[in-house]
Amino acid sequence: AEIASLQARCDDLQMLKFGQIIDLDVIEKMGTSKATSDLHEKIKIRENEQRAVYKKIQKKILEQREALLRETKINTRKLQSIGNLTQKQQALEAELNSSMSKTAGINGMSSYQQIQEQKRLTQLIQLQSREVESLKAEIQLLRNSNPRSNQNQVSPHN
Repeated sequence: AEIASLQARCDDLQMLKFGQIIDLDVIEKMGTSKATSDLHEKIKIRENEQRAVYKKIQKKILEQREALLRETKINTRKLQSIGNLTQKQQALEAELNSSMSKTAGINGMSSYQQIQEQKRLTQLIQLQSREVESLKAEIQLLRNSNPRSNQNQVSPHN
């Protein structure tokens, strides 16, 4: 009842002031429409700005993809070159190993074995040289201890 009396009083005041009853919901919608249209305008401006940024980013991505593709092609060529060089190296090493095997087969020994044999022979020569020196000293001692044999022997220097 009280709400109805207040509504009647409001209608009377509107009739006196405006000459008609004003629908406040319509006025509210109109005010909201102005704010809404302002917001829509700001959204359109912002969307256009974002589209421009998006296009710049897409262009940059495309440039980076092209650069990546170029570098990938360059690296692929380098890897192929490395592969070819590795194959050549392996072939040369195989040929060298084959050549070394043939050389070792001809000599009957590898270079390590040859060095070991050379050391062994050197030691043998040194040992025999000491034995010869020892025998010479023994012969000289025997000559000095037996004077008769010295007289009968002819000196090799004479």
